Amino acid sequence: MAALSIAFFALAALVIVGTFLPLIPTHAGIVRICDFPRPQLLVGGVAALIGLLLTSSWHAPYHWVAAALLVPAVLYQALRIWPFTPLMPASRLSQARPEDPTFSVLIANVKQTNRKAEGLLHLLKTYDPDLVFIVEIDDWWKSQLQPVAERYPHVTALPQDNGYGVLFMTRLTIETCEIRRLVREEIPSLRAKLGLASGDSFWFYGLHPEPPGPAQDAEDRDAELMIVAREMRDDGDASLVAGDLNDVAWSRTTASFRRIAKAEDPRRGRGLYATFHADYWFARWPLDHLFHTREFATHELQVLPHIGSDHFPVYARLSYVGKK
Repeated sequence: MAALSIAFFALAALVIVGTFLPLIPTHAGIVRICDFPRPQLLVGGVAALIGLLLTSSWHAPYHWVAAALLVPAVLYQALRIWPFTPLMPASRLSQARPEDPTFSVLIANVKQTNRKAEGLLHLLKTYDPDLVFIVEIDDWWKSQLQPVAERYPHVTALPQDNGYGVLFMTRLTIETCEIRRLVREEIPSLRAKLGLASGDSFWFYGLHPEPPGPAQDAEDRDAELMIVAREMRDDGDASLVAGDLNDVAWSRTTASFRRIAKAEDPRRGRGLYATFHADYWFARWPLDHLFHTREFATHELQVLPHIGSDHFPVYARLSYVGKK
């Protein structure tokens, strides 16, 4: 029993540190990556609290302290995740009309070293999306996707061998399209003005900022997201943002991005839609995103099957509903 009590106390300490460490206002990667595993910390916190209650003798004051800190930690994690459950009202699907123009989007991080193209090729053939944004492509991936690219009237490809290559394909009308380097020269992003059959147009932003990590801070990632958010705010136009943003849906950075850009997250009221890590069911977070302004309504949102990458692809079908 003593060994179990020690184990639950260690789990409690991990949950408490992982919960409150991200509250520190810093770009340090070791702190910011604690934003990611909130579902795991919630489950771990509940398990630790129950375990302490069942196994502790309560003669040691540190057990009381751990249990007392676990309660707000569990509640805090639950509150951060709650909007991404069906308990929260979903985004503006109810405002879509049958006559509103509809289009589909597929985004994927192929993982540059992955050499299994068949899965993604099958998904592209099956779903036949109107807009495709793929990241981490190199020359090999560009050649593998060439048969699909030939079906699209507009293709912008920038293969790179550093894990930040991009491929954009669409059958929507193109007004402008440019590769940009917002923060660092070796990390490209894409911005395009796209037109619909109705005559309406919108901005598409394809992003893949650098991820934070124990040895890499989050400053560049946060800066890229904030640049795009301010552009969206200043333009005031209909906009769609998609890609592997290397941030979770419930982080403060993502919340700031949504607030500044006045963007909606179709996950809210639907589910977590975790996309990374594809190989470990117990350690998955929503890193691949699709945000849109209020001119859109999401009809369908899916996490697609494994393609050999460490990310699952995402498919969405949206309507342009205008400002209502």
